Amino acid sequence: MARPTNRQNTETITVSVTPMIRAYLEVLTDQGLYGKNVADTAAELLRAHVRELVERDQVSRLPSGTAS
Repeated sequence: MARPTNRQNTETITVSVTPMIRAYLEVLTDQGLYGKNVADTAAELLRAHVRELVERDQVSRLPSGTAS
């Protein structure tokens, strides 16, 4: 099942990774677990980890609509 279109504003960032991490991202993408391409997979993993940090109270939840 395809993910719904992102309705939130997004910002582009550049992340440099080692060839090994790139390979893992490609495997996860090929398995269809996280995204339709390597960038989507990396973004979803990042979102999941940030949610986990918030749930563990390791970082404070930001107010809705907060942007830098």
